[in-house]
Amino acid sequence: MIKLLWYLVSLSIIFIIILQNPKSEGLYRFYSENFFNTEENKKKILKSITWILIIAFMLLTTIINIADLQ
Repeated sequence: MIKLLWYLVSLSIIFIIILQNPKSEGLYRFYSENFFNTEENKKKILKSITWILIIAFMLLTTIINIADLQ
């Protein structure tokens, strides 16, 4: 169960990083037009989500490693 969550967080990190690239026209344009009011707001929200996912990834990696040691 934890590994499934770990995989989902990993894929989410990849997706969020792709969204932050303004050269990827399709996803970037869709999300910037529909979910964010301003460019500054978009950058702030995506940066926060990225850090939350990175911290979750590191915590899940640690938990999985500890569980495998026992």
